Amino acid sequence: LLAVFGVVGLSFGSASAHASLESSEPAPSAVLEASPSAIRLEFTEAVTPASDAVVVYDSDGDAIRSGDARLGESSTSIVLDDLPELSDGLYAVAWRVVSSDGHLVQGAYTFTIGSSIPGDVDIGALVGEVLSARDVAAGVENVLVLVRWLSYLAVVVALGALVFHTNAHVDRARLGWLSLGSLIVLAGSSFAQFLVQGVYLTAGDWSASFDPEAWSETWSTRLGFGLVTRLVLVAILVALVLVVPSKDDHRARERVGKSWWQSSTALVATAVLLTFASGGHASAVPLAGVAVAVDVVHLGAIALWIGGLTVVLLAGRNRPEVVGQLSRLAVVAAPVTVITGLWQTWRIGGGLGELTSTDWGRGMIVKISLVIVIVALGGVARVVVRQGAPGVRRLVVVEVVLALAVLGASAYVVGESPVVARTPSVFSTTLTQGSTIVGVTVTPGLVGNNEIHVVVTPPGGVLERIPSIEMRASS
Repeated sequence: LLAVFGVVGLSFGSASAHASLESSEPAPSAVLEASPSAIRLEFTEAVTPASDAVVVYDSDGDAIRSGDARLGESSTSIVLDDLPELSDGLYAVAWRVVSSDGHLVQGAYTFTIGSSIPGDVDIGALVGEVLSARDVAAGVENVLVLVRWLSYLAVVVALGALVFHTNAHVDRARLGWLSLGSLIVLAGSSFAQFLVQGVYLTAGDWSASFDPEAWSETWSTRLGFGLVTRLVLVAILVALVLVVPSKDDHRARERVGKSWWQSSTALVATAVLLTFASGGHASAVPLAGVAVAVDVVHLGAIALWIGGLTVVLLAGRNRPEVVGQLSRLAVVAAPVTVITGLWQTWRIGGGLGELTSTDWGRGMIVKISLVIVIVALGGVARVVVRQGAPGVRRLVVVEVVLALAVLGASAYVVGESPVVARTPSVFSTTLTQGSTIVGVTVTPGLVGNNEIHVVVTPPGGVLERIPSIEMRASS
């Protein structure tokens, strides 16, 4: 299966997770003769309009009243077509959308109506003022990292504990509490993420977490739907855990060993893992189905491995049978975790050589390094177990602590863009010859397609259409 994923992945190029603005009408720095009838934005991937998705501001930084933006002819375009008549002057367009992986993407640019830009207007300051007015409340992104970390930790421990319910040598009472406790934490952190995501998407203050409109904003995204679905699935898992008696008796082992319980638990657990993968970077790349499947396998392997370590530490009672089960699981889960993780890193990040270029890549380097250390410690622990030497518990404690750091790195990189943010470098110059003034603007100033805007002002300052023009560009 991994070989198939690898071959398929090598057949396609890298992705551009997190949507970015590809083109717009009017274009950045465009000079128009008359007021535009609409604002049209085209993005690199499918997007969902967020609250106040497109807002036009005048040169004083005041918002111009208009209707709500909507999806255009395709899922990658946003249109604001209820725009009033604009007088001559400088205007800023601020946009805010939700990319297909559930992340907020925003930006701003300017355009001019008329022949000249007012001399007392600082374009950079205007754009900065517009963007700062639409920033999310302080600390929101840090809280999102925290609740994502709690969710990862809880799902790993919960699913790992469920696997050990078939082992007759664990402390069944502790294992039951470990399963139920981690499922409760998973439900609580997922619910908290749903509330905070509303603040993040609407760029509101903390009170927006209790605003039904913000809930609706979150629900309309794939991530929001996945979080609600996860809560339902966790409730089902809680019911399945409660079916198992806490007493360590023959009836308990017999009930857990029944195929209906094992198959039902495995099915629901896989669906829970899918709610994580379907709202992340894997869902936003070409061939998303394969990437999401690999993500589910990756997180499932982590649950077997790291969750098993937690069970050995808290409910294993130092029994060699429990340690032996973990050892057998880790022999499979550890390499699967590493291989699928490296595949996803290469697939989403555009190649392992690009990792140092982004915060996402640097976070992945930290994560991969920690995993390598845990694998090495696992190898040492396996040798210790075979030789019957003491010290296994200390090694497990160190592995669990490092695993907490790995999950923290995972929670961080989920919120970061895997690709280098494209920073426009608009080129603009003014040429004069006699009484004729020519303004030349090249936008967006990025590698790829660019637009060249030429405004010719003849003597008298009145804009006239030029029947033809010849230009030469050199580098």
